[in-house]
Amino acid sequence: GRVAAQQAMRRTMRALALMLCLALPLNTWAAINANNYPLSKQVDSDYTMYWKIDGNTFHLGIEASVSGATGWVGFGISEAGGMPGADIVYYETSKPTDITDAHALAYSAPVIDDCNDWTFVSGGVEAGKLFFEATRPLSTGDGQDWELLDDSATRNGHQIIAAWGDTEAIGYHGPTKRKADAVHFFKEPSDPLDAVKAIEGIQFADILHDDFDIPDDAITTYEYWCIDMAEKMGLSGDTAVHILAIEPVIDADTAAHVHHFTVDGYAGTESSETEFYSAGESYRQLGSQCRRTQSGDGAKLYAWTPGNQALVFPAGTGLRMLGGSFRSFMIDTHYDNPELLSGLKDSSGIRVWFTTTLQAQDIGVMQIGDPKVALTDFADGAFLTLPAGKSKYSFSCTRLTQGFAEGVDQVTVFASMLHMHEYGQRQELRIKDANGRLKRRDQVQVYDFRQNGMIDPMSVGAGY
Repeated sequence: GRVAAQQAMRRTMRALALMLCLALPLNTWAAINANNYPLSKQVDSDYTMYWKIDGNTFHLGIEASVSGATGWVGFGISEAGGMPGADIVYYETSKPTDITDAHALAYSAPVIDDCNDWTFVSGGVEAGKLFFEATRPLSTGDGQDWELLDDSATRNGHQIIAAWGDTEAIGYHGPTKRKADAVHFFKEPSDPLDAVKAIEGIQFADILHDDFDIPDDAITTYEYWCIDMAEKMGLSGDTAVHILAIEPVIDADTAAHVHHFTVDGYAGTESSETEFYSAGESYRQLGSQCRRTQSGDGAKLYAWTPGNQALVFPAGTGLRMLGGSFRSFMIDTHYDNPELLSGLKDSSGIRVWFTTTLQAQDIGVMQIGDPKVALTDFADGAFLTLPAGKSKYSFSCTRLTQGFAEGVDQVTVFASMLHMHEYGQRQELRIKDANGRLKRRDQVQVYDFRQNGMIDPMSVGAGY
């Protein structure tokens, strides 16, 4: 009797084991239930991410459109907004019950991590949607992973990348099935620009190129443009305003050719015109409002590179314009046309959100370090060139408040952008108080100019 009972139990266990094995692939074809995720963001019309944080565990769901029954989809956390240095996880229908933990060293196929810190939950294709669900610890302790930090108090949160394709194994995504964005993992996704738009009496002014003809006989072109902001804002030059946000407006038809642009502010009102160096080989006449003065060449106020979002200033602050402050903007746009294409017309620029109700505090912009990559701190003002190979340099600014209005002896740093042209690989900014105590540290460990030439890092501290 005991033998018969044991045989029956074994048959039952084998049946249960068979049921469990059958249940696993069935689970791979269950669609993502959005109700299981309190947070989500549509990164692209064909790509949506869902997530939640439960204790020390990060739960992720990804859904992407595919054309058939096969496909792959990837998600990455990127310090600089591009592939180099990105921490990546991807799912392939060729491995329907697996998830791959990887990282990228360059703009090439991801490298599989030594340790897989992701746990597969489900995945598959349903109704033209490829999806997967997986979990990982917020901090894996793995040197090939980025730690997911509490980003609820940061400006932009974490930089992310997304890619997908129709082949059953991961491959090249092409130009239309990739995306870069920024996400706050620890709070409800929101656009800070929406709060600015809702302010009573808010106004905006568009400063856009008017179908600028990108030259077809030069790979690189710099276009300088001077704008009288009083005229653009429809105000007299005596009316002071505060700019609350600067929003990039990029022409979709020529976005691939807009390398970057910068915005400088000028206070001059001289009646005569002057000349500006342009494109490394010629001079161009500019309007009097951007005339260079003996006191300087204006102040750098804004910069845009691919991947940058709108610059929204903290509540209660603004960038002062007109009324004795900056009167005009000069936009310097860098265009790339490596294939010397003809007929390219660009209408990119910025939208400036402003109010005549002055805020409690003024925004200032300070440029420190070595902006011309000339090593002037190491040669008594003379220009030097970087040596061949890897090198390291440190630059010091002993008084952060120097250059601000008289009587200002305290500032709060709310954001920084780390920029190294195409030369640098790693950068760190440290701000200390008068006693040498570290108050704020911003860093980029894997700099990527190709994706985002101005890195707005997740920061520790708020200045002083």
